[in-house]
Amino acid sequence: MQFLGTLVDMNSPVRFTSRKVLRLTKFDNMPMFKLAVDSLIHSLEIYPHDEPDVLSVVFEIGRNHRSFAVSVTGETFLEMEPSTASNWDFNSSKTAAMLTLAISAPLSHEKQQHSNIIPSTIFSYAVTMLGRISNGLTEVMDQATLLSYLSHCSASTGPHPVEVEDDLTMENCPISVSHAADPLQPHDEEYKVVKLVLSNIAEVWQPMFKLGCTSELLAALRCWKEELTTHITDSRQSSSVLTFTLQYLHVVKLLSKAWWYVMRPSDFIYNEAGELGYVLQKLETKLRGLRYRFIGLSKEEELHIEELTLVVSALRLSTYDPRIHEPALKKLLNYKEASTEPSRFLTELKNTLQKDESDIHRFHKSLELFTLKQLVLSRDLRHTRAEVEIQDNDWLKPFPFMAGLPVGIPLNIKLHDTTLESKLWLKMSCSKDAVDYVFIDLKQFEGSDEIREYRFIAPFYKTPKVDSFMLLLCIGMECEDITCCRGHGYGGPDHELVYLCKEKQVFFSMVHSIKL
Repeated sequence: MQFLGTLVDMNSPVRFTSRKVLRLTKFDNMPMFKLAVDSLIHSLEIYPHDEPDVLSVVFEIGRNHRSFAVSVTGETFLEMEPSTASNWDFNSSKTAAMLTLAISAPLSHEKQQHSNIIPSTIFSYAVTMLGRISNGLTEVMDQATLLSYLSHCSASTGPHPVEVEDDLTMENCPISVSHAADPLQPHDEEYKVVKLVLSNIAEVWQPMFKLGCTSELLAALRCWKEELTTHITDSRQSSSVLTFTLQYLHVVKLLSKAWWYVMRPSDFIYNEAGELGYVLQKLETKLRGLRYRFIGLSKEEELHIEELTLVVSALRLSTYDPRIHEPALKKLLNYKEASTEPSRFLTELKNTLQKDESDIHRFHKSLELFTLKQLVLSRDLRHTRAEVEIQDNDWLKPFPFMAGLPVGIPLNIKLHDTTLESKLWLKMSCSKDAVDYVFIDLKQFEGSDEIREYRFIAPFYKTPKVDSFMLLLCIGMECEDITCCRGHGYGGPDHELVYLCKEKQVFFSMVHSIKL
């Protein structure tokens, strides 16, 4: 966990972002958990003015890792026996953090375990630091509630198990602990994490770029991605909201790289024009996927993706490669303002386009005004995807073919969340110049929008004159948008495609004639 080093970074926004990452991190073992706690305490000792937020993070990771918090508390209690209490510094940052960790355990999100013992003396010690601890827990409980909680837990002498529910109502001591999420339903914990990640991205992206902390931002994005992937139990059944968020994280990562190259080219590691072109192309592909592969996006979500697409076009027009200027300029000129309250970026972009200028730096002012807004996702998203099965074929069992003659490929196709209005194509290619498209008629499929299934023989006409070859096969859906027009030749799609599955490999071996 190399990012723990950023907890002591000189820049406050970097430290703040690192603590946000820790709020979402799940620790698999005690050493890593203790290292994180020690790193937070070290940070607190260097930057005491960060204390409220640090204590808030300590409390949260303690609630999320009850058994680890109890173990650390046990070690702390040994140091705080009455015989040694006089040597304990109750004015130190370490004491405030360790006591905050200890009192978090009974309020854990985890299932309570009777074997976990919390010494009541710890709660008595915590009362002596009530003001400092409560400053870090303002989003969870007020000071009066905290005092009631500590008083109740310290009422009896000696170590004892303390069991508390989330909505606490103990004898003569009602305690209410607030939660960011709604009452838990299936996927609610996952949705809670998604909302927190999306909120964090919007909050830290702009300030970290202004400070030049690109590597720290990319590290935070990686950590959030790792946290989200822990909620995937089956890649085929993961929720649409989770899938969207993971892809959105990738978009922000690519945008960060492209942005820094264009706006701060002397500092960026990717200083090759070809590398930037690759990043921008991948970014546009990912944004098309977000826009067209998810059903149920709200108008605000569509506008958010639209604005990101315009940012990419402005970035393209700010490069020295004229080959990528024309399609980007066409996209900007074809944009029709749909928002009733356009952002400062869009307003300045419109003004720039009205000027007859060719300077590649003319879009910099617009880009400087861009702010990555928080994206709030609906729970009702549906993810359009496809599954393709090709039975009895691999490099050891290739299909037979005759060079120059068409060949048929038996396919089993399953489509998820695909409407009848969708235009789907089967793309088959064995080289850059040998590409065939076959239109997929959804009326031939059995089922409904949720799941459609179909078996058919796909013809490939451009078989090469070789002894064997491999065909790459994929299903794509047309983006019926004027800004995505790109003809693929006679019989192919008229617009750009977003691909609904990974490429499948199909192997062929020539059938040689036998001379009599």
